[in-house]
Amino acid sequence: MTGRAMMRAAVLERRGEPDGSYVRSWPRPTPGPGEVLVAVRTVTTASFDVQARTLPITELPRILGQDPAGVVAGTGAGATRFRVGDRVTVGGFQPCGSCGPCRGGRPFCDRHEVLGIQRDGGQAEFVTVPEELVVPIPDGIGFAEASTMAITYPVAWNLISVNGMVRPGDRVLVMAAAGGLGLACVQVARSLGAHVVAAVGARWKADRLRELLGIDSVVDYSRPDWTEDVRRITGPGGVDLVADNISNPALFEDTLRLLASGGRLVTCGAHGGGVVSVDIRRLYLNRQSIIGVNIPGQDVVTAVWRHVEQGRLPAPPLVEEFTLDDLPDVHRLIAARKTIGRTLIRVSEDGPPGASHPNDHDTEES
Repeated sequence: MTGRAMMRAAVLERRGEPDGSYVRSWPRPTPGPGEVLVAVRTVTTASFDVQARTLPITELPRILGQDPAGVVAGTGAGATRFRVGDRVTVGGFQPCGSCGPCRGGRPFCDRHEVLGIQRDGGQAEFVTVPEELVVPIPDGIGFAEASTMAITYPVAWNLISVNGMVRPGDRVLVMAAAGGLGLACVQVARSLGAHVVAAVGARWKADRLRELLGIDSVVDYSRPDWTEDVRRITGPGGVDLVADNISNPALFEDTLRLLASGGRLVTCGAHGGGVVSVDIRRLYLNRQSIIGVNIPGQDVVTAVWRHVEQGRLPAPPLVEEFTLDDLPDVHRLIAARKTIGRTLIRVSEDGPPGASHPNDHDTEES
């Protein structure tokens, strides 16, 4: 490492429970061909980072962090879309280019690469990113807002709009609505004109969501009669769409029973176990669908940021903010399900020369 530029980074070097800070002095990356070097201002941490501590879902050592936002600090050969000082975030998943779906031009990849999983992410002062994944931050959006939207909003749009085919007036039930993806699904569905019921797993989360989002249609699925609460809101016909990324056997059948005729259930998560029972007769008699959704294509990323830029899709509320040194404690909070949304990590207040911007401040929404 002698003679090489260094940076502060939160490096996960071993699995297990958090046992103190893991911020290190680490070699600063250099952008390769087609890459952009970003000086990170903000990034988030969520349940995946906690899982990375105990499950072999990423090779170690690894710098986590899927959604850094900051300013361009340099570019590699052939990267020409951005200039030093541009405000950017990371908005997609890197396709391999060689698997069957990639060769066939389909909008998903069997071997996609994700920042913070297959390559070092943004919980550091600097990160290198393939240029095609870099997204300019629209005017009026701060770094913190950009980080909280960068991953969850394209995934939510893929669930709710592209695959869920939500239309104005549809009734949408969002499970785990207090999580990062859940909040994004709520915001996307509301922006499309849907009537949203936000379902959460604790009374305090229900109260907090009413306060943060200004909606009354919030239910607590830890209550035995939670489905009746939903029906009181939607009427006996049920809901047109369920966004369920829990896949909890104790809840999944209830969510299917809430589906109206012709209704859809979309999912891209299995935090609650993933193995569930399905009454196939009810499914085909009621012409219902269960749709599994994976990573969004770049067209979805583009559509999401266009809606954000046009003011049609608001950012999620910013609830709590921490620093890199706080990450072990934050992971404990996330594991105990004591957080709402994606938890913001402030990495740096300063960018490279000439990188200041009138929208660098964060919006106070909480």
